[in-house]
Amino acid sequence: MVDIYIEAIKGVDRHHIEYIAKKVIEQKGDRVYTFTRERIKWHKEQGHKVIAISGSPIELVKEMSNKYNMDDYKGSIYLRDDDDNYTGEIIPMWDSESKQNAIKELTEKYDIELDKSFAYGDTSGDFTMFKSVGIPYAINPTKELLAKVMENDEVREKIKVIVERKDVTYNLDINNIQFL
Repeated sequence: MVDIYIEAIKGVDRHHIEYIAKKVIEQKGDRVYTFTRERIKWHKEQGHKVIAISGSPIELVKEMSNKYNMDDYKGSIYLRDDDDNYTGEIIPMWDSESKQNAIKELTEKYDIELDKSFAYGDTSGDFTMFKSVGIPYAINPTKELLAKVMENDEVREKIKVIVERKDVTYNLDINNIQFL
């Protein structure tokens, strides 16, 4: 998908992509899972910093963060040339190392206590976030992420696994998951 996206935006002006991102979030931004929307609302009510760290293009992450009144965000950066057109080069935010660096930067910026912090993720790139925080949640996790969690005693003991389908939210016991 990333390769297709790169080819689609290469040479396109920044304003076009920002416009498209804004329209996508306006039209589809409410498709965020119920559990996730409720958690964002709960964190805001508690006075917590709410920060998105996503592998999605930063233009989309920015719009989604604005929609849900988040305090900050990080996303994959697709580089632009001097004319503000996309070059096809990327600074990714989908891998564990990039997310770990983002956590370090944001922890320093906001004086965050990670042992009291929450993290939500769904792919293996989120695993380092789970290791870093005191209260991790795997939301509709990939099989690869679940395998990493199950191999790590520290994370397995503290994680909550949530699967949301249609109008039902399941809180799974990580110790009783079997792969089929």
